[in-house]
Amino acid sequence: MKTITVLTDFSERAENAARYALHLAQHLQANIILYHSFLVPASEPLSGQVYWSMEELILCSRTAESN
Repeated sequence: MKTITVLTDFSERAENAARYALHLAQHLQANIILYHSFLVPASEPLSGQVYWSMEELILCSRTAESN
């Protein structure tokens, strides 16, 4: 199974790259995995182990998309 991974930050350039990857995947009969990540603000050294409410997570995600 062939898979193409595409990183995105939802910018115009990333959208162009994703469209290109889509056409390439169709030609190669491959799957696509689209990745987006964002930085979770951390004021504590172990903040990755702290519970984040769904509302805070959605707010961080929207903030990352607008940047």
